[in-house]
Amino acid sequence: MARPHAGQLRHRIEIGYTKNLVNESGYPESRNIVTASPRASIADVSTGWVYRTIADADTPQFDTVFCVRYLRGVNTGMWVRWKGKLYTIVHIEQYDYKDRWLQLRTRRHDTVGYEAEKEEEKP
Repeated sequence: MARPHAGQLRHRIEIGYTKNLVNESGYPESRNIVTASPRASIADVSTGWVYRTIADADTPQFDTVFCVRYLRGVNTGMWVRWKGKLYTIVHIEQYDYKDRWLQLRTRRHDTVGYEAEKEEEKP
């Protein structure tokens, strides 16, 4: 993905994390906390890009790539909400190693995790 131009930041996304709490009844409760709401350019890489690795040749590693202006405090494991769907941040890169742009490589939230993999294995 080439370095973006400011005019390509057409989509409003939310970046945040899930905080696990215990409510007043003693039951676990999780809340989504939004830390930033930047504009982003978006590329769907599940069909177009293929990342070649030694272990998984020709297997797509990421579903969607979000490119935003540089934000502090964004880490892997956080989520991105776009059009009502959650994406988990898998990898973060900077362009030219300068604090100008971030490339957030993500995977759809419902396809991440052990439970989703178990459901796929069922006949």
